[in-house]
Amino acid sequence: MPAIDPSKAKSTHLITYGTTFYAQALDPTTGKFYVAGDDTVVSLFDLLAQKKEPLSKWTKHDNYISTLSLRKTGDKTE
Repeated sequence: MPAIDPSKAKSTHLITYGTTFYAQALDPTTGKFYVAGDDTVVSLFDLLAQKKEPLSKWTKHDNYISTLSLRKTGDKTE
């Protein structure tokens, strides 16, 4: 496997949201991007959409979120 050269890395998406993100999870099959951090909210973005605004938010946490993971069950990613 070739070495990764950080100087050749390019940003393809920019999400400005006003909080510190500690956790991210990407569903590469749909382009859905989940982020969470110090605002206690999990936000869902569609990286393929023109507007980079949350599609939905999950607000059931009462503390910051430091990790996210996705799992595939049948045809659905959770």
